[in-house]
Amino acid sequence: MQLIASLLSGSLSPDSQKQCADALKALEVRPNFASCLLELLIRRDQVERSARWLASVYLKNVIVRNWRTRLQGCISSEEKERVRRGLFELIDEPDAQVGVQIALAVSKVARFDYPKEWPDVVERLVGVIGQARGQMNRAGDADATERVLQRAYMALHLVLKELASKRLAADQKAFEGLCSGLYDRIVGWWTEDCASLRPEVLERVLLEMKCVKRVLVQGFPSDAKSLQLAAQVQALCPFLVTTLRSWLLQWPSSAVASSAPASSLGASVTTHKLTLKLLKMVHAVQETHCWALAASGSLVPYLELLCDEVARMGGSGSGSGNGKVNGAEGGYYPPEHRERHKRVLAAIYAVIKCPGYRGSTSSLLMPAGKARELKQHLERMAEEVGATLKQFWAAGQRDAALMTLLVRRYFVLTHEELALWDANGEEFHQETEHAAKEETVRGCAEMLFNALLESNRDVLAPIVVNMMLQCGSADLGDPRAALDTAAVMHALSLGAYDLFDHVDFTDVLRGSIVPIVSKHQPGAGLAPLHVRQVRREALRLVAYWVPKIKPQDKPTVYTMLLSVLPEDSAMFLMACSALQAVMEDWDFDVEQFRPLATDAVRLLIADLAR
Repeated sequence: MQLIASLLSGSLSPDSQKQCADALKALEVRPNFASCLLELLIRRDQVERSARWLASVYLKNVIVRNWRTRLQGCISSEEKERVRRGLFELIDEPDAQVGVQIALAVSKVARFDYPKEWPDVVERLVGVIGQARGQMNRAGDADATERVLQRAYMALHLVLKELASKRLAADQKAFEGLCSGLYDRIVGWWTEDCASLRPEVLERVLLEMKCVKRVLVQGFPSDAKSLQLAAQVQALCPFLVTTLRSWLLQWPSSAVASSAPASSLGASVTTHKLTLKLLKMVHAVQETHCWALAASGSLVPYLELLCDEVARMGGSGSGSGNGKVNGAEGGYYPPEHRERHKRVLAAIYAVIKCPGYRGSTSSLLMPAGKARELKQHLERMAEEVGATLKQFWAAGQRDAALMTLLVRRYFVLTHEELALWDANGEEFHQETEHAAKEETVRGCAEMLFNALLESNRDVLAPIVVNMMLQCGSADLGDPRAALDTAAVMHALSLGAYDLFDHVDFTDVLRGSIVPIVSKHQPGAGLAPLHVRQVRREALRLVAYWVPKIKPQDKPTVYTMLLSVLPEDSAMFLMACSALQAVMEDWDFDVEQFRPLATDAVRLLIADLAR
C-alpha cells in the first residue's frame, strides 16, 4: 500500500509521471489492488489530498475495466465484497472532488451487480438519506449532515442514471419496479425541500431534482407509447407546474442581477440553475407523459405560464435594442438569460408538435390485435386535448400575439451578432446559418414560429403578410426600422411553405426586393450595416421563394444577385446561396443565364483571390 501511495504521489510530478503511471498500470492486474486504493481513501489523514483524488480516479477506472472481465486482473468475489462495503464507509467524504469519484465508483459497481450481487444498494443509499434527514433537526454539526446528504444524493442520482441506461427488457422492468417503490420517499423529500428553499440546501435540491426526473421520465412507462397513464406522475404534475411558475417569477431581471452585491451572486446563479433544471424536467415529463399532464388539468396552466414568460422576457427589454454597431441597433440577451429563452421557446414548441396531441400514431406501440382499438382511443383523446388547445390559443388571439412577438423580438439580430458581422462576415454567416437551431435563441424562435404557422395557417398567414405590407413604408435609413424590416423578411422566408398561397411574390420581388438590393451601386463602398441586413434578408427571400419567380423575372434576379457578389463576405455567401437555389430549380433556363456566366465566374474567382 505504501508503494501505491508513493506511485500516486509521483504521478503528480511531471518528471516521474510516465514511469509511475506505467508502474500503476502493471499493478492493476495484481490481486487486492482495488482494496489498497480503497484503504488509501479511507485513511484520509495519512495521504495527501492530491494523491487521494488520484486514488479515487484509479479506483473508478479499475472497476470499469476489471469488475466483470474474466481476463488477468479480474477482481475476486471476496475483494468485490470488500469494495462494496468500503464505498459506503466513504459516503461522507469531505472532499468534493473525491466525493464525485466515489459516487461514480458506486454507480459503476451498481450497474454490474444490481440486482443479483448488490440488491440493496439503492435501499442503503435511501437509508443514509433518511437517517441524515432525521438528524437535521437535532443539535450537532449541520454542515457535516448536509454534506452526507449531498454525497448520498449524488451517488443515488448516478446509480439511477446507470440503471436507467441499461437496454435489456428485463433490466428496464427491474428499474421500473425499483422506481415504483422509491417514488414516495424521493418525491416527498424533494417537495418538502422545495417548500423552504435556503441557500445552504440549493445544491441538495438540485441533486434531488435530478433523481426525481430520472424516476418520472424513465421509471414509469411512457403513456405516449401505451396510452396507459401513470397515477403517480399525473398526481405530481400540478405541483411541478405550480413550482415552476413560482421559481420563474422569482427570476431576477438582468438589471437587478447586475446591481446585486457580490455576496449574493452565487445564490442567484444557483437559483437560476434550479429553475432551468425544473423547466427541463417538466419539458421531459410533457414529452414522455403527455397524457398524464393533460389529464391532471395542468397542460393549459403550463402553456399559459410559458406564453406569459415569453411575453415577460420579450417585453422586459432583454430582447430589445440595447446596443449599436456601425449605426445599427441590435437586440440583446444577457448570457445568464439565454438558456431560459431557449428552454421556454423549446417547451412551447414541444407542446404544439406533440405527436399524441396531434393524433399521430408515430410514437404509439400497437400490439397485434389491438391496433384498431388503440388508434380509436388515441383519436378520442387527441380530439379532446386538441379542442382544449384550440380554445387556449384562440383566447385573446394568443397565437397571433406570440407569433408577432417572435418576429419583432427574436428575429432581430443581437448587437453581438452585428459586431461579429462588422468584424468577420464569413464567421458571422457560419454561426447564424449553420448552427443547430436548438442551440441558439433565434433557432428555437424559428422552430416555434414555423410550428405556430403550420398549426393555424389560415389565421396566422394574413398577419405575417400584413406585417410585410407595413414594412413597405418603413424608412430604411432608421436603423431600428431597418432591422425590424429585416426580421419580417426573415419570417417571410421561414414561412415560405405555409405562406405559399397567401403571398403574391411577384409584387414583393418587383416592388421590394429588386429596389432594395439594387439601390446600393457597386463600387460605392460598403452600405451601413442595417441596410446590408435588409438587403441580405431580401436575398434570402429569393432563395426560399424560387418556385414563384416568373421566367421573365429571372434575368433581373440573376443580374441583381451578381451585383451583390463584390460586397462583404456575409453578403457574398448569402448571394451565392440564393444564386445556387435559383440555378438548381427545375425550370432553370441555361440560355437565360448564358450571357451572365462569364461575369459570374469572374466575380467568383475575384472573391477567391480576395
